[in-house]
This record gives sequence, structure tokens and C-alpha cells, in this order.
Amino acid sequence: MSSTLFLKNARIIDPAQGLDEVTDLAVKDGRIVGVGNLTEKLDSQENVQNVDGYILTPGLIDCHVHCYQYSTPLGINPDSHCLARGVTAVVDAGSAGISVLPYISCILPHISCRQCRHPPNLM
Repeated sequence: MSSTLFLKNARIIDPAQGLDEVTDLAVKDGRIVGVGNLTEKLDSQENVQNVDGYILTPGLIDCHVHCYQYSTPLGINPDSHCLARGVTAVVDAGSAGISVLPYISCILPHISCRQCRHPPNLM
């Protein structure tokens, strides 16, 4: 039996719903089951978290990143840099191309093929 998670006093911003207000949110089995003043629905056994000062919003999209990690000085790991900041989708804005060949040449000897367990032979 799963319990409902109540998030109290969250600033909820959802442009698709036209919502930008401080209110409550209820989650059960990984799904949002209520938004609004949920004080009357709270049970002493329920999991209640006061998130006053926090923003709840659908995942953000960053439309310009350079996430070809290790191939350019600008390359980042999108999992560690984006997810922690609420960004759930990214668009790489041109990290791959002929300009990264010197960087790839430097790291290839240190990368192993995950399936065959030997360095890739690209030439």
C-alpha cells in the first residue's frame, strides 16, 4: 500500500496550465493527484513536506548546450550538470564536427569498447 506525498506551500509554475502560485501538491504512485489547497485532505499518517521557498515545475529544456563530454573544452556531462538544475532535456548546439578531431584523437587510446573490451579501431 503506497502513501500519498503532500508538498505544502510550493511555488508551482506550469506554463502549460497557466499556473504560477504558492499552493499544495499531492503525489501518489508517481502521479500528481491533486493541486491546490489540500489542507483538509491531510491525514496524520500521510507524508507531508513543507517546501516553502522551493519551485516545482515541469522539467526544463535547455536549447543550447555543448555536451559532447571530453571532446571539446566546452563539453559537459549533461546528467551531472543539467538534471540537478531541473533540466530534463537538452539540445546539443554543435559540439561534434571536424573541430573536435584533435580532442577525440587524444582520448581514444583511453576508451574501451564496452561490448568487445578492446580499444576501438577507427582507421
